[in-house]
Parts: sequence; structure tokens; C-alpha cells
Amino acid sequence: MSMLTVRRLAADVLNVGMTRIRIYDTVAENRDKLSKAASRDDVKELIKSGVIKSVPVMGQHRIVKKKKRGLGSRKAKRSKRKKPEWMILVRSQRKLLSELISNNLLSKEFKKDIYLKIKGNNFRNKNAMLLYMVDRKLINQSVVDDFAKAKAKRRAEAKAKKKEELSARKQKKNVVKKSKAKEDKKVKAKDDESKK
Repeated sequence: MSMLTVRRLAADVLNVGMTRIRIYDTVAENRDKLSKAASRDDVKELIKSGVIKSVPVMGQHRIVKKKKRGLGSRKAKRSKRKKPEWMILVRSQRKLLSELISNNLLSKEFKKDIYLKIKGNNFRNKNAMLLYMVDRKLINQSVVDDFAKAKAKRRAEAKAKKKEELSARKQKKNVVKKSKAKEDKKVKAKDDESKK
């Protein structure tokens, strides 16, 4: 019997399509059995012995929908999205870490561990990072105190600078108001003279 006929009979016996039938005729013994198969019973015996098998049904792959990130689907303003804030935080923490290492306040062997924790967003702020190092006895408490003093000093300087700027703006406004008032008086005086 021809291979096509065997395939057709096997498809009919297994109740599947002809394309799902696989015939394993690599061994010479199997080829002999296939060539001698003359009836449905012979084909059933070949199926039982494993020479003929059916392939399972292949399902359709589901298409994974990609999230659209175009301008129309963005919900927040650019300034309200989280990445810039995270970048500022991470950069400041990394800068502090490099300062601690360059000033020999922290050993280089702990750099990678803390660097990865910074990357993983483990620390809320620089102070939390310093407290973590103090708890693990990587740095002394004095470093944290110095950091707090420096921060307070920077805040005081910024506050003083802001006050100076505000007072300068107020003075500028007052000067502008006075000059406008003088101009208004001159304009009124001219109007009064022209009316007379």
C-alpha cells in the first residue's frame, strides 16, 4: 500500500486531518510494516506500536497588545511625572556617596552595595541613607551630625538670600511707584493748565 493511502486511513481511524498524521519510518523494520499494511486493522496495529502518531492541535497565538504611549494617552503634565524627581533624588544620593568615599569616610568595599540600594530606591532621602550607614556601622554618627549642620547652614543662607531679593524687589517697586506718581502729577498739572 502507498504511503498516501496509509496516511489517509490513519487520519480516518484517528479522526484527524491528514496534515496532523506523522509516520516514523526511519527504522527499516517500520518501513517493511508500512509497505505490508493492506487494511485498516494493519494501520490500527501501526498506531498502537507507535509508528503512526497524530500531532496535537496547535492553538492560535494571542497577540499581546502593546501599551500606547503617544502624546494623546499621557495623563499627567510633564512636570508631574515621577522620573525627573527620581533622577534628582538618585543623583544627589550618588553624589553624597562619592563625596563620602573621596573623603575616606566610607570604605570602597561598601560602595557597590549602597550604590545598588540607591538604584533600587531603598532610601527616601540622603539622611535616610546616612542613617542606614550608621546602623550598619559603616560611618560614624559625627558624619551625620556634620551633614545636618551643613544642611541647616545652607538653608539659612538660602533664606537670607531670598529675603534680600524680596527687599530689593520691594524697593524697586516703590521707586517705580514714586516715579509714576510724579509723572501723574505732571500730567494732571498740564491738563489743569490746558483747561484754564
